[in-house]
Amino acid sequence: MAGFGGRAASRAGDEALEIARDVTERGGGRFSTLIAVVALLFSAFSFYETVLRRPDIRVFVPPIIKFSHPGRGNFEVFNIPLTLSNFGARPGTVLSMELLVTNPKANTAKRFYSAATGDWNKSVKGGLASFKPISVAGKSSHPTDLLFYTRKGESVDRILDLEGGAYKFKLTLNLVSSDTIWPLDKLWPSKVAPIKFEMQIGKLDYRNFSNGGTMDLWAKDYRSTIGGQ
Repeated sequence: MAGFGGRAASRAGDEALEIARDVTERGGGRFSTLIAVVALLFSAFSFYETVLRRPDIRVFVPPIIKFSHPGRGNFEVFNIPLTLSNFGARPGTVLSMELLVTNPKANTAKRFYSAATGDWNKSVKGGLASFKPISVAGKSSHPTDLLFYTRKGESVDRILDLEGGAYKFKLTLNLVSSDTIWPLDKLWPSKVAPIKFEMQIGKLDYRNFSNGGTMDLWAKDYRSTIGGQ
């Protein structure tokens, strides 16, 4: 990607400078100098955008996610299909994700971690894989179905009330640091602000959770949430 970006930026600069030289040969004077300066600035900006720009990860959360409580103590699962988009030029790597779910009525919170990928509905068929760091190439997107499991040591048995309701979510992404490769990144480190959203669910019916079953949580306005820098 970087090689392509460098060639694109170089071509843009060459074309702009060719225009400047043409104007100069025709006696453009100061105007041709201005054109040359603009061409150089454009070339530098294009090179930055297509080659040097640090990873800029944005997260898109859909309006519907899934929940399951298979009945094994305080073990709960949130199945969230995410899309990670990198608006930067260089690759960005997500090492892990953390999910905090808050029950406003009970004033309780519970922590979850990115444990696996796949669809929980297909878990009984062995359709899951352990979570691995996700690398997103520059100027590209990566859709993934993530499963968040209860972290060990959590004391809340079930974060969702039996009668259902609205709940708050905060998703935090842990990115790899590129300081050792790009020293200037120490001045502008790549990071993603926690993504906050709210979902609601109806009354829990445990018959839905048998054999890898789930229940839907949905955003009140049925709109996706966009988070990032």
